[in-house]
Amino acid sequence: MAEAMKYFASLNDSDVDCFLTAVLTHGDEGVLFGTDGKMSIDRLLLPFKGNKCLTLAGKPKIFIFQACRGDKLDRGVDLVQADDESGVYRLPSEADFLLAYSTIPGFYSWRNTDNGSWYIQALAKTIHVHYGENRETDPRWEANMDFVKLLTRVNFEVSYFYKSNVPTNPELDQQKQVPSIVSMLTRDLYFPAKPPALLPPPQSASMESL
Repeated sequence: MAEAMKYFASLNDSDVDCFLTAVLTHGDEGVLFGTDGKMSIDRLLLPFKGNKCLTLAGKPKIFIFQACRGDKLDRGVDLVQADDESGVYRLPSEADFLLAYSTIPGFYSWRNTDNGSWYIQALAKTIHVHYGENRETDPRWEANMDFVKLLTRVNFEVSYFYKSNVPTNPELDQQKQVPSIVSMLTRDLYFPAKPPALLPPPQSASMESL
């Protein structure tokens, strides 16, 4: 995971509007488990900080984590506004991250053995409702919904409509779950459809090379 994150952070993202990745794995508080051991979430995010990944500085960086779950100083990075080269402003290196966790710190993250995790089910369903091709015909669709509000809808879906079903084990039966949103975004985030001519060429990477 560490090498993959370093690779994607090293790409030239000058022509993209944001970065999004989803990690579905096992985990513990503050760490994720990979095939080669555990990795802290802080280490995973590190290559994307504003002072390390300049082409994503000032742009939303979205991380979705499906997994069971200071004294630092920030000197920041100088940025030049795209529409005003004379307008230089300083942005914290930690700014513009959006972290979406399937559960809150210290709690279990549930999944259905047939349909997969509750959180990813609800996330996929909610994205389809508000961004799918036939969204305007769905009575649940809301126009101009920003992404943090959409994640709040996911929180509602998981919290109200999912519960465990383990009748043979009373301690595990009828349990609930609530996802968590941690936002350092500095502006609202929307995903309007782009004309094909404005779309950047797709970037791909062989995981074997990472």
